[in-house]
Amino acid sequence: ARKLKLYDIALVDLKEAASLDVQSAVTWNLLGMTHYSTKSFAEAEKCFTNAIEILGEVPSYFYWRGLSRLMVHKTRGKDEVELLGNFLQDSIDDLNTAIHLQISLEEELEEDTEYRDVTEELAKLKKERASFHNGLSMACLARGNEN
Repeated sequence: ARKLKLYDIALVDLKEAASLDVQSAVTWNLLGMTHYSTKSFAEAEKCFTNAIEILGEVPSYFYWRGLSRLMVHKTRGKDEVELLGNFLQDSIDDLNTAIHLQISLEEELEEDTEYRDVTEELAKLKKERASFHNGLSMACLARGNEN
């Protein structure tokens, strides 16, 4: 029960961090890990998907999203072979998506430097607050894993 309470506290802080900085792949990843740890696999999958959309080239995000997806389907009673086939196809699709996403992001960054300069200071402040909430949630998660 104590472990579950710490996960609940971590979820509150991570949700706050995500609301402050919706573009933080780290926050979405931590939120996904917390949902996965509490067996909320569908929520975990959504969080890892958000992390991938923000920073698609991190292989662990794809791994954890795929694992969450497998667990969602497993709890629904799908056949293991079908799940593995779907997982492999999704992994290939994810890799292709990540490549295209990285290319388009690089093109957008080249075109959009003025807007980025204007909003950079506000983003820094939000990231500082989000980092604070991430730190609190990581402490709760570490504490929960000790018990």
